[in-house]
Amino acid sequence: MELLQKQTASILALLVGCLLVSNQSDADWVNAEGRYHFERNITKEECEYQALLAAKKDALSKINLEKLSAVEMEVCTEAGEQTNCALHSQTFNYLDGGYISETRNVIQTREGVNTANEECVAKIEADVHQYAEKPDPAFFLEAKISGKVKKFHGESFTITGKTSQKAHIYVFFWSPNDERDEYTTLIPNRFDPNILSNKTFQAPSAARNEVDYTLSAEFPEDLKRDEIIEYFFVLATKTPFKTMDSESVEGFWKRLDEFGRSNWRLKHLGYSILRGDR
Repeated sequence: MELLQKQTASILALLVGCLLVSNQSDADWVNAEGRYHFERNITKEECEYQALLAAKKDALSKINLEKLSAVEMEVCTEAGEQTNCALHSQTFNYLDGGYISETRNVIQTREGVNTANEECVAKIEADVHQYAEKPDPAFFLEAKISGKVKKFHGESFTITGKTSQKAHIYVFFWSPNDERDEYTTLIPNRFDPNILSNKTFQAPSAARNEVDYTLSAEFPEDLKRDEIIEYFFVLATKTPFKTMDSESVEGFWKRLDEFGRSNWRLKHLGYSILRGDR
């Protein structure tokens, strides 16, 4: 995915930042383990990463959180790329009920090396939190990506949605193929510094879309696959939320917890990109 500036035909620069904060919600350190079959069409790094995500999911399951987002299953079904979906089946480790703020003592090994049953194994200790507040049932968010779930390289699109009341809208981007441990802020930016939802919204805003910048599906040149899946996180808040150009996954969810669960709603959106032009 690229955010393209129309006037200069260049990618809008995104600076890296991070924030370390404390957390006041209930937390437990738990031991967890994850495994992933080492298929020959993936790299060792990908296998180890999926095992680590499986371990994080195992940790969350120990405080009775949901294990898999229905949105992800819809994306996999519509995309139809089974190997790619299997690679990212662990994607949504951070759901409405809680999150992981920190991991330690991470041990990664492989079992059954050079056999058909070879697996990557990750063992971790995870600091698992439940949100200090419950969501506000009167505050809701709906969002979707325009067009089909399958995007061609270079295809532009928008994100549209609605909220039950006036809200501040933020859009974050995450790719399991690139910055795996960071979320990148796409909106706000210098063209759309403040998108407000007066029951409905569009990102990029109607005034800026395809004038100053656009959202565009871009297939990484160095990948050997024919299809990848990427994700957006659309955040609606009752009051302004401080964003950074990019932020660690753990730091993002810790700050949302401190912000107050009743003050926000979040929707994760997935889509696939096909190699080559339409």
